Amino acid sequence: MINKEKNFEYLVNQAVEDAKSFKGWDFSHITDPRRMVEAPTKWNFINKVQSYLSSTETLLDIGTAGGEILSRFHPLPRFTYAVEDYPPNVMLAKEKLEPLGVKVIGVEEGKESPFGDLPFKDDYFDIIINRHTSYTGDEVYRILKPGGYYITQQLGGLTTVNLGMIMQGEKATKLSNWNLKVFKERMLEEGFVIIDEADEINFGRYYDVGAIVYHLITCPWTIENFTPENYRDELLYLHEYIQKHGYFDMLYEWLLIAAIKPL
Repeated sequence: MINKEKNFEYLVNQAVEDAKSFKGWDFSHITDPRRMVEAPTKWNFINKVQSYLSSTETLLDIGTAGGEILSRFHPLPRFTYAVEDYPPNVMLAKEKLEPLGVKVIGVEEGKESPFGDLPFKDDYFDIIINRHTSYTGDEVYRILKPGGYYITQQLGGLTTVNLGMIMQGEKATKLSNWNLKVFKERMLEEGFVIIDEADEINFGRYYDVGAIVYHLITCPWTIENFTPENYRDELLYLHEYIQKHGYFDMLYEWLLIAAIKPL
């Protein structure tokens, strides 16, 4: 018979060690062996963007991380740029993207306004893309050409809320109203014209508690000041839940908007 307590300790401790080598935005350590699987959305961000690239000369990726998403577009426009505010990721992005002809620019992190002072002239880019990164709408609008496209996928306020309730109970962060309706209203106020929109509520399925710990360490904004020691009882509950049911579904809310800057 498997000693469940020892199995729990092993999974948690191994996740802590594995998370030390996490780089960029690469979750293949838990996704490739299918310890975690995301439910498919009704759109594919790569395909959405690719459909706009055929006659594009200038492209910017905001918050490129290690360049994992941008490197998947082929062919890339002649003048393609990526900006990143986390210094270790800047070096990773340069290693991955510069051989593809992409100019990678590190910007100062921790500003009150995310990516609020970008080193580009007004009306420069045909397309700006952003996947899961905070941004400053006025700055995107400034550097986008009239008639240019902004395509962004964001996480809604329901994301990980069920995990937060398990981990923090009454101390869990209050439910955010960040949803497609609010997102659209903000973009319209910034002057954009919305040409495509979608949202979906689904889940990421985690097959062992170690994969959840890996997520919590590599995405530290999920549970502030998370450590396995501080949340041992809650993690043990999740471990026993997975032992009984086979998996734990973490709630995700996806938001997609494609917009144009008017001529």
